[in-house]
Amino acid sequence: MVEKTVEIPAAQFEEMLRYPLTNQDFLKENLKTMYQDGNGVYHCLLVTGRDRADGLLVESDGSCYARYAAYVPQARALRYPVLAELEQKLTDAVDFIIQDGTSHTSEGNWILDFDELEEQTGLAVYDRPFLQELIGDLLCSRPEVADLSIEDGHFDVTYYLDFCQGYEKKEKPQQTLRKLIAQGIPADTYLVHPRDVGFIPAGRLEASDLESGMLEEWSDILDAEIIELGSGGYGQEFLLEGIPVNRLRAFDDFLSQYAPRMSALPTEIKM
Repeated sequence: MVEKTVEIPAAQFEEMLRYPLTNQDFLKENLKTMYQDGNGVYHCLLVTGRDRADGLLVESDGSCYARYAAYVPQARALRYPVLAELEQKLTDAVDFIIQDGTSHTSEGNWILDFDELEEQTGLAVYDRPFLQELIGDLLCSRPEVADLSIEDGHFDVTYYLDFCQGYEKKEKPQQTLRKLIAQGIPADTYLVHPRDVGFIPAGRLEASDLESGMLEEWSDILDAEIIELGSGGYGQEFLLEGIPVNRLRAFDDFLSQYAPRMSALPTEIKM
């Protein structure tokens, strides 16, 4: 139980934290304030540093130093219990808004009326713009919240989709060389690589080649994801993910031995 609060200079408070067994004049002056009563309750001195939020609960047990002490990060709340109570209500309200929104929305947006918030948490914010803005600031500090507006008696919250339980991430269909060939790959399509394997004429392949079985040993290349597709000097060019250079060169050698469907393809450039 806090019987009295004593504020000391910040430097002195810091020194007391470092060396709690050092005698302090203000403790000597307040010896009768600190004691343990017959019910086992400790009556303490709350020591704070000027312009600091933290503090020490001290029961010196008749000594002039902090014989028994407990560090309190938010000591000022002990001086005003109503602030601690309000802080808890605000925390509960914000937690409820986040939980309610992320558990219900599948698209990221969720609206919560002030009346519903009061019914669920007991915190009334209607006609209390300060509390509304305070809750808004607390919400915006949460990693789940992307955007927020407060209007017409409700909180309109936009959540990041990764936090929304009902959101089903739609995977972008993976594009592969196999799919391109099956769909009818243009003849002027070339496989390239940042390390300059040249222009590998993937456009020589046709859908019938997939059915013939002649490409079975190249399934790693056929099923690798296309990570870049664009226009180049000779036509379409694309990159595959995770295929080593030596494997691509071997695939190029294979295609050079395979009868091309076009005789007018440009000569592959080997750099």
